[in-house]
Amino acid sequence: RILEALPEFLGVADTDIARDAAKIFKKQGLNIEVGATVTKATVNKKGVTVKWEKGGSEESDTFDKLIVAVGRVPHTDGLNAAAVGLSMDDGGRIVVDDHCRTKREEKEKYKD
Repeated sequence: RILEALPEFLGVADTDIARDAAKIFKKQGLNIEVGATVTKATVNKKGVTVKWEKGGSEESDTFDKLIVAVGRVPHTDGLNAAAVGLSMDDGGRIVVDDHCRTKREEKEKYKD
């Protein structure tokens, strides 16, 4: 089972990729629950009992293993990216093309 705190599975990924990944995981038998906030995890003889809240109700289940993963957000406030020729998107990420190049790198290529 995957417990996702965000309202969408793989919310920071491309929507087509997230949708396809969710379909594949569901075909493999994984239950994906979005909007679930884990409130407690307790190790016991049966495994790990996890409690979570979803939609105002509390649920729990026991699993063999627990894997915890947290997302990350850009910390670019105050970077002054524009001063060095970098563009930022609304989420604070450096804008790159399909080959992960910045506009600055494109300009440098033609500079002589």
